[in-house]
Amino acid sequence: MSTIEQLALQGSVDTNHSAQIFRSKLLQVRNQQIRDIMSDYMNVACRMEYVATVCGVDFINDAKADNINAAWYSLESMEKPVIWIVNNMESEDGFDKIVPLLRKKVKAVILLGHTNTMPSVFSNYVERVYKADQIEDAVEWAYTIGTQGDAVLFSPANDRYAVYENYQQQGEMFASVVKRL
Repeated sequence: MSTIEQLALQGSVDTNHSAQIFRSKLLQVRNQQIRDIMSDYMNVACRMEYVATVCGVDFINDAKADNINAAWYSLESMEKPVIWIVNNMESEDGFDKIVPLLRKKVKAVILLGHTNTMPSVFSNYVERVYKADQIEDAVEWAYTIGTQGDAVLFSPANDRYAVYENYQQQGEMFASVVKRL
């Protein structure tokens, strides 16, 4: 039986690809081997990766979602109220895609970065919008406003706030800060 940590890949963005891999391997393997293959594939670092539960709040590392489409799939897959840590966008390009999810699933947004363009846009759809200059500050905000049963989703949606070399470094920093809570 798999644990929640092993099955933390919740995003439907990977569903079709997973099914294709599964079908291609199905003819070659049996039982335990099938579970091993799918388990290895499903534990992709920084893609809907379960980090920890702190005071009843789940922290999910989705740093690999560096565009609005990937973030949409991640938000769409969430079943708990979401505190979304997102890189501060410089424009509204593609923003209309996520508006229904903001209204339905997101209880707070924490904008990571230095631009001032988007807070007012997000506040049209989400009651609470915060700004943080660093991942450490964003995680602290999320921890402070989170309540039991919430999920903090670090899903950047863009790579404009690239203080780290790549999404893996950004995701590792997020996970490191969460584990220190």
